[in-house]
Amino acid sequence: MNRYLGDGLEENQNNNEQKHQLSKLLSKIDERKRLKTAKEDESETISTKYKTQGKEVGSGDNSENKQIDTKLDQQTPSIKLKGEKHKAGTVVDGFTILGTHQFGKNKKVKRVLPNWLANPTIISTNLQKLTTSVEDVPGIDEDLVQKLKENNIIQFFPVQSHLIPYLLSAHNKPRYYWPSDVCVSSPTGSGKTLAFVVPIVQALKKRVAIHIRALVVLPVQDLAMQVYEVFKSYCKVTDLKVLLVTGQNSFKLEQRQLVRTCVASDPQTLVDIVVTTPGRLVDHLQYTPGFSLKNLRFLVIDEADRIIENIQDDWLYYVEKHINEGLHPPPLSVSTLQWYRPPPQKLLFSATLSQDPEKLHQLALFQPKLFTSVINESSEIGENIKMSKEIRGDFIGKYTTPLELSEQFCVVEAANKPTLLYHLIKSNGWKHVLCFTNTRIISHRLSLLLKHLGEGEIKVAEISTALKRAERNQILSHFAAEQAEQGKVGNAITFLLESQRGHFTEMLQEAGKVVKELTVPSKDLEYLTLHNKKALVKLNQVLGEEKDKNLKSMKFQKKRKFSKVVLLSL
Repeated sequence: MNRYLGDGLEENQNNNEQKHQLSKLLSKIDERKRLKTAKEDESETISTKYKTQGKEVGSGDNSENKQIDTKLDQQTPSIKLKGEKHKAGTVVDGFTILGTHQFGKNKKVKRVLPNWLANPTIISTNLQKLTTSVEDVPGIDEDLVQKLKENNIIQFFPVQSHLIPYLLSAHNKPRYYWPSDVCVSSPTGSGKTLAFVVPIVQALKKRVAIHIRALVVLPVQDLAMQVYEVFKSYCKVTDLKVLLVTGQNSFKLEQRQLVRTCVASDPQTLVDIVVTTPGRLVDHLQYTPGFSLKNLRFLVIDEADRIIENIQDDWLYYVEKHINEGLHPPPLSVSTLQWYRPPPQKLLFSATLSQDPEKLHQLALFQPKLFTSVINESSEIGENIKMSKEIRGDFIGKYTTPLELSEQFCVVEAANKPTLLYHLIKSNGWKHVLCFTNTRIISHRLSLLLKHLGEGEIKVAEISTALKRAERNQILSHFAAEQAEQGKVGNAITFLLESQRGHFTEMLQEAGKVVKELTVPSKDLEYLTLHNKKALVKLNQVLGEEKDKNLKSMKFQKKRKFSKVVLLSL
């Protein structure tokens, strides 16, 4: 009790002291106000007096004012805020020094990445100096080598020459050696698809019973179709069955292609390799009896960043559930080593692989290994060790682009974009150009305008969802058949509005890329002024005709529906 009473007395003393200090401070403030008011009144009186007499204030009055200022300064508490004179916590004239804030540039926090992300295997992007022949890679059967040559694959690209031997060696080990999962970050056009198609086909070609052993997941149907065609080409020299499951066919038909229902026995799997999209995969996992992934050896996630950013229907959860195998080994014993089947090896491929460990964590990777590309001549294969030491702790290859691709950006007004595009095509003599727009309508208008600007000198085709898939594939096949071979130099130019420059610059800084600006003087486009006006007139005529045609079609459809209703009523 005495202890608690003592604390209370001490607290009351502290409160009284604080009240005394506060009262003292308030009295000083009141005195300051009084002196200031007196000074102002006296100055005003003196000013009025001398204005009346037509005289100026003399030196004696100045001395009087100085005396008042001196008295005011003496009465006012002096507060010194510089930390080097008084330490924080000291009391000066009734004021407690809280300390000073030293303003300076904040130090950039360096992100600490997992060891596998910070220490990747570096792959060159130079497609001009290919040194690995298809015959030099051990483990590829002769029939596959011949098929590669038939497809004009004589030498492997750098990503292929690194990844194919690694995957083949991993699957030649005894089954109780779990293969590490693999992540590949390499530019578009570097040959990533063939880098996983060849080892998967080679590893599965000697299978006996048919089970789904490879599952390839892509974000959209068009990409899935491309990968399916590559698999189909190389499976022709084997007994392997590959199937495209993306919703192009009816669900019932896909079920019959995947599984054969047997009355007296379990359902029979009909394919070895399935190329699919996330949404369609979940549908079959839920509603197709006998669709089993228990024998899966490869899970390929192509365009991994797009799939990670847009997880559709939680497809990865359903895949893991159907695999029914955890990522941790069972208790070590002779029996488990004999019967236990390891989980499938995950292979992630992307041109812009995420460096966010949290996003990659949801994929539950097992001892992952990263293969990545850098745009640097010093990153050749012989310099891998040197480069690995230099970049330790930093992630590279997130936004790499092909070494042969030069990138530029050009700031231009929206109305001048078609004219500038036509000028660049003609002045540079470009023969094959891919132009991306943000909407289907703009794509259609741009294609029509380029046709009228060129007046038959250039061939223009458009690809959008307005066309059927067969028509789009035909255009792409025709374009690819006439273009230059892989490894040739190319140009990529981004058109920007002036208002977009700032955001574009921020994106480049985040990606660690340097893109030069292309400047085209307006006088260089003056020769196209007349052509542009004529082309715009023709464009408006064509668009008007298309609009009238669409209206007539809509009216005709309405009449047909009305006629059906009348017939039914009769």
